[in-house]
Amino acid sequence: MWAIILLVILISIVLLIYSIFQCQQKKELACRLSKENEALEKAEKLTDALFRTAHAYIVLIDADFVVLKTNYYTLTDTIAALDKKRLGDLLHCSNAMCSPGGCGTSEMCQLCPIRQAIQRTLDTHTDFRHLRTSLDILDGEKDPVRLEVSISGSYFPIDGNPGAVLTIYDITEFVKSPEVG
Repeated sequence: MWAIILLVILISIVLLIYSIFQCQQKKELACRLSKENEALEKAEKLTDALFRTAHAYIVLIDADFVVLKTNYYTLTDTIAALDKKRLGDLLHCSNAMCSPGGCGTSEMCQLCPIRQAIQRTLDTHTDFRHLRTSLDILDGEKDPVRLEVSISGSYFPIDGNPGAVLTIYDITEFVKSPEVG
């Protein structure tokens, strides 16, 4: 009988020690999670601040050129679209706007140096810097407006899938236009 009582007490002590150990592990895990959450919140605030204050379009895209995050709407003082847009649709690229399927579906899209540079980045996981090119946009006008842009891109995997971060500078005002007659 004493042996059973002693065994019950011993098992109770072991269970109590195990419970205390589990409790301590949960507290440590909760503390670690809290610190990681704080770090993540700080990183998100920093990212948001960079997106808000940059004087260039910053665009995060996936492998299908779908815009996942951008400061475009902040810089253009426009309302963000409810649906996801591809890069050319967001920027009002004339090829995208004139094609029923939008960005990436026009015959001209295959010749686009911007699309080629981004695709190379997505395929090879490499970066590109200062790609200078022209971008014809349609913004309520009948005729496209030509912008001179400088684009840089970095490979940025998203949940294990290819993605890219792009920085698009409008350098039109800095590029000397040819003197007219």
